[in-house]
Amino acid sequence: MLYIGIDVSVDNFHVAIYYPDSESFKLLSFPQSRNGFDDFKSILLSLDDEVSIALEVAGSYSHNPFSFLKNHNFNVILLCPYAVKNILKAFSKSKTDSIDAKNIALSLCLLGGNLKPSCTPPYDILSLRKLVRFRASLTTSLSNLQKQLRNALRYNMPEILKFFKTLSSRVLISLLSNYPSRKQILSREKEVIKLLSSFKKWSEEKAR
Repeated sequence: MLYIGIDVSVDNFHVAIYYPDSESFKLLSFPQSRNGFDDFKSILLSLDDEVSIALEVAGSYSHNPFSFLKNHNFNVILLCPYAVKNILKAFSKSKTDSIDAKNIALSLCLLGGNLKPSCTPPYDILSLRKLVRFRASLTTSLSNLQKQLRNALRYNMPEILKFFKTLSSRVLISLLSNYPSRKQILSREKEVIKLLSSFKKWSEEKAR
């Protein structure tokens, strides 16, 4: 049995084939492209021994090589970086090698038959993961923008923060969109009062 570890980056994936009898490695590297995947498949088919393949999870980067191998009937085991570190530690093997693919292949060999092949997540699950990541990204961006807005208001119009509990207030956003400076708000008082009083719960008296 040969043990194959795959480490994935943005543009390439690196492969280590571990030969347990001689405790030696063969290192290969391929581009993340159709030609790269086909070349890797040719290498796998040329091997005389059975193979066990493990791929380190690297977010969206690992999806393409994993799907390619599964579509060509290769069983693949997904390992997270933390698991690789702990596996090596449990067997008194330190992760001293800078080549992650070698560490993955060695971890796979150490665990032997205790690992089960991973399944391709359904399309809906993959889509949901992308949506969750996108939502998290939007939430972070919104939080950063609100911090910047709050700091700007504290410096330029500190009194305005007394009237709004949240910076996501529709009233505040409308006010600043139409009159983004203290000078504009003060010089166009009647227009500002009319705008504010057009919102529910904002009477003309409150707007003043």
